[in-house]
Amino acid sequence: MFDEDGYIDDPSMMVPPGTYFPLVLSTPSVTAETAQLNHHYYMPGQQQALLLGNKAQRSIQHFFVSDHIRTELTKRSEEAYRPAPADVATALPALVHKYHSLVPLEDASTTAPPKPKPSKVFGYPCVWYKATSNQDGLVYALLRIVGYKLPNETLLSSVVESWRRVNHPNVTRLHEALTTKAFNNESSLILVYDFVPFAAPITAVVQPSKADTTPAAVAAAKKKGTTPERHLWSFTIQLLGALKAIHSAGLAVRMLDATKVLVPLSGTSVKNRVRISALGALDFILAVDAARNGAAPALGDTLAQQQDYMHLGHLLVTLANPAKAAASYTMPQLQEALKPCSPAFVNVVHYLLNPAAFKNPDELLAMTAPHVMAELDTMRGQIDRLENELGKELENGRMARLMMKLNFITERPEFNMDHRWSETGDRYLIKLFRDYVFHPVDAHGQPILDVGHVVTCLNKLDAGVPELVMLSSRDERNCLIVSYTELKRCVEETFQELVAAQALPSY
Repeated sequence: MFDEDGYIDDPSMMVPPGTYFPLVLSTPSVTAETAQLNHHYYMPGQQQALLLGNKAQRSIQHFFVSDHIRTELTKRSEEAYRPAPADVATALPALVHKYHSLVPLEDASTTAPPKPKPSKVFGYPCVWYKATSNQDGLVYALLRIVGYKLPNETLLSSVVESWRRVNHPNVTRLHEALTTKAFNNESSLILVYDFVPFAAPITAVVQPSKADTTPAAVAAAKKKGTTPERHLWSFTIQLLGALKAIHSAGLAVRMLDATKVLVPLSGTSVKNRVRISALGALDFILAVDAARNGAAPALGDTLAQQQDYMHLGHLLVTLANPAKAAASYTMPQLQEALKPCSPAFVNVVHYLLNPAAFKNPDELLAMTAPHVMAELDTMRGQIDRLENELGKELENGRMARLMMKLNFITERPEFNMDHRWSETGDRYLIKLFRDYVFHPVDAHGQPILDVGHVVTCLNKLDAGVPELVMLSSRDERNCLIVSYTELKRCVEETFQELVAAQALPSY
């Protein structure tokens, strides 16, 4: 019944030419200069085209963003603008500087505001919030350091300006810092960072699954570790890139702790993208001690930068084998802790943890070079996939623009002192076409709300296909058969007439 290209190949079902329309109109000849476009800008993604078995068939995924990407973006948007529970919202300040709609990011599901707990890294009680800026409408992450008293205003601006220059894909950028007493009249330092939806500490990806507690699964986790080596290499390369950018700006992380390295968790999917958060917070805290001693705060000395690499080595051991994490390692202990990993990865971690070695970013790049290429290949593949998805949305406003043009033209009460302008000439054809598309009825006079009919007709009009369509007046006394090519010419010329009149001065 169908040929190899998917078309009907049954002579009994084929209709002879001319059967559809007793009156066949000749298509007006057009030159190359005046021809309307007979195509659109939609292009099926390359990867979907390769998977397509039949060239003549198209699936819905060829024309719209994939369900996976749409779901992920929807979840991120919902998480970004999810409000706080009513009991929590009433206990929080309505406005902190220019930020409103505060939502605690820790224990946000409870019915009471979270009580600040002293941070093991900072020493001060700290609370994370998300809030919306009334300046640009974007959502930011706010780190509140409770009880912090700023030594001087110069420190606030100097630290923020230093960290604001660090703009890297693997850090949450510090935008500004401010002091406030909006929280129960208690002195607090607020640090404003990029907000990452569903962000969680990197340790969340290495914790054993609570769903699988069988002895075999527990034994396998202890034997193999909880993080695949390909993910460890990805984490290493990303964090080394972030450290290089931070150190190049003359700064130091100072606290590359597992709780301050974030990965986005969305549903059950875990992404390998890591970001270092809370940058600059420890600089403010150390500046208080320096001010008490009468010394100038040091933002990025060489010793602190070398310690960043040591902290990275400890973090990688924790990710590879949490059960073997320790304060220091001998080479045999390190090999035992990283037993499931390759010798190349063990050498990188040993280099990072060696206190006698001066860590050179170029040497680390040479040691990780083969895996850097693999990481770049993965990124290029992801870019290709996203560009294919973006291409599907290239003309997503095409139909809306076409409907705007139709409504600018139809039912216009007056134009150029002519009250019957919209009922004559080309405008009359456009009005009949509008009724054909949006006002069809069935045999009983009931409206037909067929979105597929509307989309099909507008697509044909936009492309200007030579297909003929029969238009009739509302009283059914007039019947016209025109092509979509002619209808498109009518729409474009009439709309340009309105545009030209708009440009003329009015007296």
